[in-house]
Amino acid sequence: MRKWLYLVGVLLLTLLVLPVTVMAQAGEPASRTGFRPDAPTYGVRGPYPVGARDVMIDDESGLEGVIWYPALNPDGAAEHITYTNKLKFDFLPSDVTTLDGRALRDAAADLSAAPYPLVVLSPGFALGNTTYAWLAEHLASYGFVVISPDHQEMYEETFADNWRAVVRRPQDVLTTLAYIDDVSADGGLFAGLIDTERSAVVGHSTGGYTALAAAGGRVDAAGFTARCETALAANDPDAWLCGIFMPNVANMAELAGLNPVPEGLWPSWAAPGVDAIVAHGFDIGENDIVTSLARASLNIDHHLCRAIVDHRVSDDRNRAGLTRCKTARGLVGAVTEGLDHLKDAFSGFGRDTGMIVDDTRNGLIRHASLLRHVQHRYPF
Repeated sequence: MRKWLYLVGVLLLTLLVLPVTVMAQAGEPASRTGFRPDAPTYGVRGPYPVGARDVMIDDESGLEGVIWYPALNPDGAAEHITYTNKLKFDFLPSDVTTLDGRALRDAAADLSAAPYPLVVLSPGFALGNTTYAWLAEHLASYGFVVISPDHQEMYEETFADNWRAVVRRPQDVLTTLAYIDDVSADGGLFAGLIDTERSAVVGHSTGGYTALAAAGGRVDAAGFTARCETALAANDPDAWLCGIFMPNVANMAELAGLNPVPEGLWPSWAAPGVDAIVAHGFDIGENDIVTSLARASLNIDHHLCRAIVDHRVSDDRNRAGLTRCKTARGLVGAVTEGLDHLKDAFSGFGRDTGMIVDDTRNGLIRHASLLRHVQHRYPF
């Protein structure tokens, strides 16, 4: 029962997001007129026209993607595009909705300020890669190239692809980055467009896990199994995820090519060269068993990360875990529930250490915070 309540919740959230997405793209003014008085600097669209192109990331696996980029628009054509938005639920048509966006399909790239930093955008589980087109377009309008892989997964009764995604999604990021390297080479489709030395991975929900894995988060099957056993013994109603993952640890290891199942941390699937990540909607707090399970699958000291989110690092154990929480060689995004945390990240501990703290309530604030942090790292 709880599984299907979760599924219904995902559907409702998606349906709520869709009209907001369309509304946000359907006529933003060039000026700030009509915006909230406290709208962030990047709450308005950037100066670049945006191009969008469907691409085949990997022929062998069939991994597809969409790429958004600063584009040329010499004739001043209206930026309008219709995306097919996929909801990958076995009881729904795959192409269930369309979304109107603000981009020029297959437009020529604007190389005047190239190469541009890269953002790999990973959607939530079983959501199509155009679900977040509004964010991809907004980033591209400020001089980023954004590519979103269409992860091959399905919501169905056994929830099998949920555990498979733990292994497959980090590999999708690696495959996507390899594709970017190929098409950025001399003579490639996007030669001269992308700065492959400046990359970020951004994700929502399961995409947040994907981003954390790209930064070096590692599976800790023993740790999350122990948490499950405790939760199940206590009849914790939020422990239903245990029934999906616990019986499939060996299957996950087999899918990852690991035999036997590692006793400790699994090998890293970090993406080389990734400087920044934002994990949006992937709570690393300590409030319930669901977030504990998510947290336990990563090589991140959850006490430290909670301290970073709360702008408090008070003991030696937390300080000792700092290198694990920062991972890779860049930024780790920790999504929180309050603007006070966002403010702290910009003014104090977060900025000094290169950590991102983001907020979930408002799309304008959400992508503005990403832009600010990436600009802090890579000034325009």
